[in-house]
Amino acid sequence: MRAGRLFWHASLLLGVCTWLAAAQAAPVISQLHFSVPVPPSNSAHYLFLEKVLQELCLRLKFECRMQYFPPARGEQLLRRGDVDGEMGRGVVFAGLVPEAQRVPSPLVEVEFVILQRKDNARAAHAKSWADLRTLDVVYNRGYKFIEVHQEIRALHAVGSNEACFSMVAARRADVCLLPINLARQLMQEASYPAQDFRYYSLERGAQYLYLARHRAALVPSFDVELKKMQQDGSLAAIYRQYFAEQNK
Repeated sequence: MRAGRLFWHASLLLGVCTWLAAAQAAPVISQLHFSVPVPPSNSAHYLFLEKVLQELCLRLKFECRMQYFPPARGEQLLRRGDVDGEMGRGVVFAGLVPEAQRVPSPLVEVEFVILQRKDNARAAHAKSWADLRTLDVVYNRGYKFIEVHQEIRALHAVGSNEACFSMVAARRADVCLLPINLARQLMQEASYPAQDFRYYSLERGAQYLYLARHRAALVPSFDVELKKMQQDGSLAAIYRQYFAEQNK
């Protein structure tokens, strides 16, 4: 009888210790902090990404917040593990930032354009990557797929898309590379007449959700829910909510 009690107590103690060890090894995750390289001033794109993240986290029962950081700063935070993930980066980002764990399903497809002044004869032919090689080209620092084009002799990174646009407007650069929705927005908001500018499509590419290395185990969960959002139409509905007017 005594031996039986000892065995029962020992089993109970072992069970409790195992549960405690498991709880310490896999702490419950309730809050996640994401960076985003899109400024709130680019309201449609920013709000779209924020809404998608909110919906994903609601389905996964996480409390998530999204905060803007310039692209280079967001990359640094992700590398150090100071944020749990980053919204809205292209496929090239994964190859250049090994700490970033890409959720396979895309969030959205973004079109980048070549914006120029109509009175700049030097840039009038610029409609492709090859055409940019001899021009003064500016872009918002942190766009990895642009940085790899080192064949462009005068490729300059600036601190924001607004600065990029302003340099072209002030004739300090030939062209600015930026998302089409931002090009349209800045052309309308600038103090320069919108008819002074034009843009040509350069490249279309998907943007993804990336998780920091310490959150890599969550990649499958986020991918499953993102696929469900694609299948049930909720992702498309969110897109229409913020981009329908710009795509008319």
